[in-house]
Amino acid sequence: MLRTVARLSVWVALLVASSALVVGADSQSMTIEVDARDLPRKLLHARITVPVPPGEQRFAYPKWMPGTHAGSGPVQNVGGLRFLTKDGKALDWKRDDVEFWQFVCVVPPGISELTIEVDYICSQPDANSRGVDSFGNSLIGVINWNTCLVYPFAWKPTDVSPTLSLQLPEGWKYATALEAHEEHGGIVSFKPEPLDELIDSPLICGEHLRTIPLEQDFAPALLHLVSESESATNLKPELIAKYANVVAEAGDIFKSAPYDTYHFLVTCSNDIPANGLEHRRSSLNGVGERDLIEEEPIKGWVGYLLPHEFVHAWCGKYRRPAAMVTGDFHTPQHTELLWVYEGLTQYLGEVLNVRASIWELDHYRRHLANDISFLKSQTGRQWRPLEDTAVASGQLRERSTYWGGLRRNQDYYVEGKLLWLEIDGKIREATSGSKSLDDFLGAFFAVDNSKLPVSPFTFDELCGALEAVAPLGWKQFIESRVAETQESLPLDVVGLLGYRLQYATEAPEYVKDREKERKYVATLDAIGADVGDGGEVRSNIVPGSPIDVANLGPGTTIIGVNGRKFSNDRLKDAVKDSVMRGNIELLVLTGDTYRTVTLDYKDGAKYLELVRDDAKPDYLTAICAPRKRS
Repeated sequence: MLRTVARLSVWVALLVASSALVVGADSQSMTIEVDARDLPRKLLHARITVPVPPGEQRFAYPKWMPGTHAGSGPVQNVGGLRFLTKDGKALDWKRDDVEFWQFVCVVPPGISELTIEVDYICSQPDANSRGVDSFGNSLIGVINWNTCLVYPFAWKPTDVSPTLSLQLPEGWKYATALEAHEEHGGIVSFKPEPLDELIDSPLICGEHLRTIPLEQDFAPALLHLVSESESATNLKPELIAKYANVVAEAGDIFKSAPYDTYHFLVTCSNDIPANGLEHRRSSLNGVGERDLIEEEPIKGWVGYLLPHEFVHAWCGKYRRPAAMVTGDFHTPQHTELLWVYEGLTQYLGEVLNVRASIWELDHYRRHLANDISFLKSQTGRQWRPLEDTAVASGQLRERSTYWGGLRRNQDYYVEGKLLWLEIDGKIREATSGSKSLDDFLGAFFAVDNSKLPVSPFTFDELCGALEAVAPLGWKQFIESRVAETQESLPLDVVGLLGYRLQYATEAPEYVKDREKERKYVATLDAIGADVGDGGEVRSNIVPGSPIDVANLGPGTTIIGVNGRKFSNDRLKDAVKDSVMRGNIELLVLTGDTYRTVTLDYKDGAKYLELVRDDAKPDYLTAICAPRKRS
């Protein structure tokens, strides 16, 4: 039972609270009243009131959500949908049998307003909806307004500014980029925002919420942390200062901000999924409960999460590929330029991470070598260019369980990063270090307030801006990297940055930390595949490698190594001992079948690493050098 009587009283209170904000309502006036008191039970309830003319009317649930790069609005989690007249009469409706995010109902003559009730089931996202879904448990929650919103299909989201009100569980606090208008009787009313901006402003909430100003001299920024555990929000002052450095370093690059105040919204929880999604005035970031108060998680993905999403305020939100700017939430986006939107952001997020001292330079070099090792194994590039991983982004967010290197994943992130590192290296080489990618960034992403919230760009415009910094024929070069298939990963970037590649025989600390975090043995560079803690051969097998030649497939389980029971250490020892033995013997289980195989491998342990080439300028160190400090 959903406490119907109590909910009815809440709706009355919400309507009173929100009606005070409706001034001069026109044909596109709209009120949204969200009751989140059931969020601990993983439910949201909303009432949306809109004016309507009589006749057949079409309504939309947001489908193409910015940042997901897919038509992924989680309509499958709607647990109730009712179209009601003022006197409470429910109208029949029908879902579009092709576009499942659209609904049609017939408004009777004499009816000029409908109330749409939406019940939403939280905490069950799919691969593409995780960043735009809503979540809740007994102590914290995340509200993405799109999850409980239905609106007239014909409306342009930039032209309607709803009045929004919210009731949270008693005692809960909240944080969002939206500005509160007033709070009365446990109900928060927010100042009207255009619908697209409202949807672009998620909210975190809970009993234990802490807000930390990030002191620096660029533009105001706030770090909001919510967790089931109050202690999880007690960050060390040193880490807080480093996050402030991120903002300051970004300011040194971009000079101007596309926001008044930036809000880092962070859930520290083992229940809310790990996640990151960009917004123009905020970002929604999900990490483990203790990830920001312990040292080890910061060395991995957690370390560059917030810088990455912050950079998106400029790259992806303010400046966005024109084909991804549709003006609504149902027109498909064309995502072929994600190697800019995400790839450039990946480059910048990691560079800011080092400039702000969240990561040390040596740690970043080892991280970069690990990325190169992975990309070298992606033989899918022989049939699928990088651009196609961007075009098909929505199909690739869920990693391939088997043979991921043949299919490719969303490689426009990491390979896009390498491309932008190469572009930076080429600019520095051509100008003897007098110019860099920072010169392009400062000009291309300069904020023109008259164009907010979004200033679209095209590929030709991007290339023209690069030519203005260093005329090197960028269009042809980039197309050769992005639009063409490749026999192998281009590695010119390594030399341009002042380095060369070689194999180490001992695992660096970065690899050891990564093995521990992700529960696997890093044997990709040696035998052609990584192996999980339980002995399972991972998805990515390099064609022609010892694992491949032995006819082993992903999911095969190694249960014995050189005559002994499998363990991580015994596999590592067997790889090292291959220099003397000349091979590695494995007992494997595939399905219900046991067999013994011999890997023709004798090169010992191998871990790809970047090594300085003293004959060349060290542009990688120059790229990562801090510009400012708060």
